[in-house]
Amino acid sequence: MQVQITQVPSTAAVVSLAKESQHPILRESPGRSWRRICDYMLLDEVPDGCKVTMIELKTTLQEGTYGLEQLRRSLPLAKYLLSVCEVELQRSWPSQFTYALIAEKRADRIDKQPVRARTPVETEHYEGIKVTVGVGTRFKFAALAAVAAS
Repeated sequence: MQVQITQVPSTAAVVSLAKESQHPILRESPGRSWRRICDYMLLDEVPDGCKVTMIELKTTLQEGTYGLEQLRRSLPLAKYLLSVCEVELQRSWPSQFTYALIAEKRADRIDKQPVRARTPVETEHYEGIKVTVGVGTRFKFAALAAVAAS
């Protein structure tokens, strides 16, 4: 699956989390639950701190909460990576976390309901976080990073 994020600020950086084996804590984990993390983190340094958008990619948007759970479980890893940066750079800055779940299409099955116009980006609440849910393959950076975490 390929998703294009447009209008990304020059101050932003992308961190791929797709290979959990690159993170020692996750590699050594005896259970599989630690490995359920999001695919990417977009980090953007803004004047008042750092904005971190965690992104989970799915081929289809299913009824279950698996993708949402992956986003929720990614927060501790994101905080850990930021703390490593703070130690390395010998400075700290406030951070704001946002979550985005992106699917290429709504579902595998044909929906027999009347066609309804839906916005390309919606908001969903899950276990204390707000998640921007988008269906498609092209999104503006600002639209994904707009919903602040609770």
